[in-house]
Amino acid sequence: MFSGSLSGLAISPEIIPICALSGISWGLLMVFWLMSVRNGAYMMVASFESAGVVIPVVMSAALFTGEAIRINHAVGLCLLIAGVAVMNSYSRKLKGSPGVKGYLYVTVVGISYGLSEFAQKWYSFKTDGKGDSAVFAFYTYVFAIAVIGVFALIGLIGEKKKAREEAAKDIPAEGRNTENGGKKIKLVLFAFIMAVCTLVYTLGSAAAAPLLPATVLFPLKNGGDTIFGTAMSAIFLKEKLNATEIAGLALVFAALVLINL
Repeated sequence: MFSGSLSGLAISPEIIPICALSGISWGLLMVFWLMSVRNGAYMMVASFESAGVVIPVVMSAALFTGEAIRINHAVGLCLLIAGVAVMNSYSRKLKGSPGVKGYLYVTVVGISYGLSEFAQKWYSFKTDGKGDSAVFAFYTYVFAIAVIGVFALIGLIGEKKKAREEAAKDIPAEGRNTENGGKKIKLVLFAFIMAVCTLVYTLGSAAAAPLLPATVLFPLKNGGDTIFGTAMSAIFLKEKLNATEIAGLALVFAALVLINL
């Protein structure tokens, strides 16, 4: 891909739907992840991401890989979901219920995350483990940017409509909401950092997909993501951990150990 020739970007028609699924899922994931965080449900969104691990494991085994789901895998998945449930209950106690809209956001995050993970395994299967992970990541980003662009356009139209309504009501300029400028700059910077991390994650995941079975790969990534995400929320967002949260993390960790036995 990086040899200077565009021929390296050529893919077969049967790979396009896989890249589309990966990119659209990632685009929805990033959009609704940010919306969930703005809605005050950071720990909950991490939990729902982990619950999404069931999608790639089951779909990979059922549709094409034929990878057996052993007892330790099934029990490990149950422990992982139990840990997610415990952490979710803690998040509700900490910040209250996010409401119907909040639950809708985190549900989309979980489903999108699961489908994006499944797309990586599907790509590995279709290319016999010999596909170029950089090409897969490139087309994932093409579709993801298209999705994010649509949501950005919708948001821009909504803001312009709100500005016209405020102007029509003769609201003085000093009385209008002018704090969004700085927030938007921070949001764009955060989105850029997230995009870079996502690129590295996609490259690594696509490279690992042919090496590990779905029953090990996806729980390992998702469980690690939950532990790391919770730690980051405690360090940088000052979200305090209590006995319930620690118990949930312990269940997630136990699930990872059991799955990898």
